[in-house]
Parts: sequence; structure tokens; C-alpha cells
Amino acid sequence: MRKEIGANLENEDVTERTSSNKRGLTSEAWAHFKREKINEKWKAICKHCDRQLGGDTNQGTKHLYDHIQICKLCTVRGPRFCRALQPLFKVITRNTWKVDIMKVYDAERSKVMKLLEKATSRTAITIDMWTTTNQNKGYMSVTAHFIDNDWTLQNRLLRFTYVPTPHITEVLADVLCDCIFEWNLETKLSTLTVDNCSTNVAMIAYIVEKLDHSSFILGGSLFHTRCCAHILTLIVKDGMSTIHGSIEKIRDSASVWTATPKREEKFIDACRHSGVPYSKKLVNDCRTRWNSMYLMLVFALPYYDVFKHLKPREPQYKSLPSLDEWKMTTEICNAMEIFYRVIELFSGTQFPTSNVYFPKVCEIRLALNRWVFPFNTTLQAMAETMIPKFEKYWDSINSVIAIRAVLNPRFKIKLLNYFFPLMYGSESTKELEKVRTLLEDLVSEYQNKERRLNHAVSDIVCTSASTLTNSESSSRKSDSLIDFLQYIQDASSNEFVKFELDYYLKEPVLLNQSNVDNIGGQFLAPHRSSLNEDTVEAMIGNSRGSMGEQGMGMGEKNLPIMGIGDRDGEEHEVQGQGAREYPPPTPRASATPNS
Repeated sequence: MRKEIGANLENEDVTERTSSNKRGLTSEAWAHFKREKINEKWKAICKHCDRQLGGDTNQGTKHLYDHIQICKLCTVRGPRFCRALQPLFKVITRNTWKVDIMKVYDAERSKVMKLLEKATSRTAITIDMWTTTNQNKGYMSVTAHFIDNDWTLQNRLLRFTYVPTPHITEVLADVLCDCIFEWNLETKLSTLTVDNCSTNVAMIAYIVEKLDHSSFILGGSLFHTRCCAHILTLIVKDGMSTIHGSIEKIRDSASVWTATPKREEKFIDACRHSGVPYSKKLVNDCRTRWNSMYLMLVFALPYYDVFKHLKPREPQYKSLPSLDEWKMTTEICNAMEIFYRVIELFSGTQFPTSNVYFPKVCEIRLALNRWVFPFNTTLQAMAETMIPKFEKYWDSINSVIAIRAVLNPRFKIKLLNYFFPLMYGSESTKELEKVRTLLEDLVSEYQNKERRLNHAVSDIVCTSASTLTNSESSSRKSDSLIDFLQYIQDASSNEFVKFELDYYLKEPVLLNQSNVDNIGGQFLAPHRSSLNEDTVEAMIGNSRGSMGEQGMGMGEKNLPIMGIGDRDGEEHEVQGQGAREYPPPTPRASATPNS
């Protein structure tokens, strides 16, 4: 039925006017509507869902046909449709649904709470800010990343909590601290990964002051971790701004020739006439998501001759870039491939990524060094725009991500010995020493923690042993050796730390036989934005797999209740096969927590 109506719609004048006095209601659309006068106005009432539309004869029938195309989707959710299928079925009210959802959420939350309590490793936290599309409400998603007792990397969405306005440092910090205390993580935190902005920097300083300093690694100096994927995205946006005009023209070109099926067919025919293989379908992009813009350009760039062939044949197509603009965009897209691959790698959540940050970021820095030489003015201008921002962020993260690379047995210190001279030249020795000192401090802190635990056990044993003897002289002899034994133990421990670290660094690196390296803000969808805050948190917690029994193996590709976009961007529904081929909404990749 819908196909027949759709075919008639193409052949019928959509502004057709009907006259009930002369010709009656002759349009086929009226077979699905009844016309009644309500409050002195004619209304067209749908026979399937009872929706009221404009029914005056001078309004045409296009809006009626539009409703017919979607009515079948609407009536599936209606009570009349349910009664037609099964008269005995009682439709559950939304309050009942809410109660059931909250029960599931509470049960699964208890499982995650027990899993975190049993885990002996530290927990890394990542946060993202979400915004409702129609109410301007702010939400904070808090995700925990940790290694369980089976040495499986886990991530769990702890909270998707409403953040009251204004979203200032103190408010954000209080919301996050409440979550940390609620989940008993105040003494088990390793790092907190956030987007790079002044509010987040101030928030972390506020949290460090509020929590116990002794519970942090190295007094909290490693607590703040900037999201590398977000930093690289900011750098790329600065670089792509040099060809903003060309990108707009190519975007308009892709939009024009994907607007209707008829134009898509015309574009394919033009490919045949131009001798250009139609290997990639044109796609539209989300303006605020760099990865989608990159894919839009990559798919469109092979078709310059096709666009040129179509321009004189389509009056509405007026945005063809010049040949020089096309070549410039092609050069920059080829150069930007490394950023696209690295950002995709950093965004992974099904595997550890902290150990591959360093070599990939070093590759980008060396690429920027190559582009800045004046062999290509286009790349030179882009690199000169990107390097200052890269240097700004690199200075604050290089030592931390270098340590993560050293702890990878496939890299160790040899990776730094290779990259640092290329990046720092004569200053490489000083940079290596900074990393080595930080690494020794980190190992010493863990060794001291182990020693304190051993001392506690020894004290218990000594106390028990002292009750078994009444010999005062024997006690004096024992006491006279305590200081000496303590001195020997401390000296041996310090020597052992350095020896163990030196031994690890001098061992040969492992061969990479297994391909372990082969690997923005968000918006809530409109139909979830109006729900109560507790209901939103429960539904997202259940659907994200945050409360499941499996860890990183849980799929996150089909999330039925959320759309994604940047903080200032558009929303895109994520509905399995109906979604664009952009990365699904996932928790931000985190540094591997220290176990």
C-alpha cells in the first residue's frame, strides 16, 4: 500500500486542491482519513492512529501523504494496534516500566560494586559531559577502567548523573567527588582523564585538595591525564582551517549529489561518461566531528572530473572547487591520514591503548617537522598553525606517556633512545634523565608500599613471638639488633629497586609477534532528553553494558537509546545498521590503571 501511495505521490500535483461541493475528495490520500468539522475548522482524522491534520480543501494533500508514510511506524506503538493483535494484552504504563528499569539498574549496580571491591588494582576514571537537545540539561558520565583479579581489563559506567547549573568548577568537582565516595574509590584512584579545558584543569586541582594526598600516586602528580584523542582533534581542526573554503565547497558538492535518489543516479551516470570508477559512495558529514569530515573528503576527492562534468548540466550546482583548491585539499587529506589513524587508535575501548600513545604521538611530531620545511607551501602553512598547539600540550604529557611506553616490554627504554634524539637533538639526554627519574620514583613508591605491608606483618609476628618467652635477657639481645636489621633492610630495598629496574630495562625487548597495535561532547537523543534524571541514568547504565558481567568483550556498537555529537554539534541517532559509519558512542579510552 505504501509503495503504491508513494508512486502516486510522485505523479500527483502535491498542491492539489479538492472541493467537496464540486468533485468531492478525489485524492487517494482520503481513503485513509475522515473529514470532520471541529471548532468551525475542517480536520482530516487518520483512520489508523486518530491524529488530526488540516482538512481544509485549500491546504492540499501533501501533508496527508507525508503522514501516511510514517503512520505505520507510529501505530505500532499505539494501544489500538496492540488490542488488534491481542485483545487480552494489557499495555504496561510508563510508571511500571520505570520501576522495572530501576530494579534492573539497582541489581546490576550491586554486581559492579562487588566487582570493584574485590579488585586489588587501582581504578582510572574518565568523564564526559552530555547535553539534552531540548532542555539544556547537563549530565556527567563517569566511567571506571580497572584490571580485575583475573587480569582482565574492565570498564564500567558508574554514573550518568545530572549536573545542576551553573557548570562551574566547584559544581563539577562536587558531583564527581560524590560519585567517587559513593563507589568507595577515594583510596584506589590512579588517573582522571578529561578533555582539555580550563574548567577541567581547575576541577582536578579542586578534587586533589579535597581527597587524601597520600592515596594518590606520587602525591597526585600523575592524577590528571589529558585525553590524547581530544588534544589531537583540536590540533587537526587548527590545521584544517587553512583550507576551510575548499572544504565548504566539497561539502556542498557532496550534499547536492546525495540530496535525492534521482541525483545519485545522475551522479553514477556521470561517472560512467567520465570514465571514473564509482568505487565509493558520497557521504555527508557532521560539521563538528573531524573524523566524519575527513571521510567525506576522502570519498569525494576521486570524483573531481565527475563534478566538473556535472556543473554545466545542473543549474543548482554552483560550488565546484577550482583545480588548485582540489589539489590543495588532496595534499592535506593525504597528510592528515596519520592523524585519522592515530585518533581512531586512541579512541579504542576494547583494548589497552596507553602503551601505544608515545610512538604514535612521536610519529606525528616528526611528520610536523617534515612539513614545516618549504618544499610544499600548503603543508608548511598547515604545520606552522599546528605546531604551537602541539608543543603546548606535549610539554605537559611527554614524561607520563613515555613511562607507559617504557613499561611496555616490546618498547622499554630503547624506544625513547630512538625517538628522543630525533625530536630533541642535543637536549635528548636531559629529557631521558627526566623520564628515568620519574620512573624510579614511581617504582620506589610501589616498593615502599610493599615494604610497609611487610613491616606490618612482621610486627604482628614479633608480637606473637614475644608472648611465648619470659626471658628478659633474650628480649634485650633481640632489641639491640633491631636498628641494625632495619638499616640492612632499608639499604637492601633501595638497592633492589634500582637493580630490578636496571635489570628490566637491560633485558631484550619482546618481539611483537601478536599484532597488538593493530587497532568528543555528546548529546542525548530527543526522545530521552525529557525523561527524569534518575530514569535517564538507569536506562543508559543498563544499555551501555556498564552493569554486565563481562569486561572489555562487551559490544558497544548498537546502542539504541543515544545519539552522539560534539558539544556544539548535531545529534546522530545510533540505531545499528541505520547509523552512519562513524565511531559509535563509547566511553573514552583511558590510561591503563596501575595494578
